[in-house]
Amino acid sequence: MAQTSWDILQELKELSQDMAQSIRHSLSYYKASVYKDEMTEQIEEQIKQLQWVLGLFHEPVLQEPFFDYEAMRGTMQARQGECPFSQRVLHLLESLEQAFLAVDLKNAPLAKDLHKKITYQKQKLLSICHVDSRQFHFFQAL
Repeated sequence: MAQTSWDILQELKELSQDMAQSIRHSLSYYKASVYKDEMTEQIEEQIKQLQWVLGLFHEPVLQEPFFDYEAMRGTMQARQGECPFSQRVLHLLESLEQAFLAVDLKNAPLAKDLHKKITYQKQKLLSICHVDSRQFHFFQAL
């Protein structure tokens, strides 16, 4: 079955939402864990992967929260009971939710070569997807 750019964008959106949810779960574990350094590295890697996936949309509004996230590194004052890292991650995720509300995928300029770009990056994209997830099978079929 031939996939349209719209189908690809929808799957990328759902994948990015699943990834954000996974980061939230990791952050919950981080807060309760004694292995802060290891969890920080894991969460940072998840954030990099999410940024890469969102970069496939070619929507600057979806990249702005990541720039803010980096700018807040070391400058943010945490609320009482929160560490700066967890507060930064939560701010990033909340900003991404707002950014998605601002992006209208129906009117978004679809990249003419989106299918080709996804096919070229297929292995990286598949490595990010959960094996046997709907997104994994969708992108594998491209």
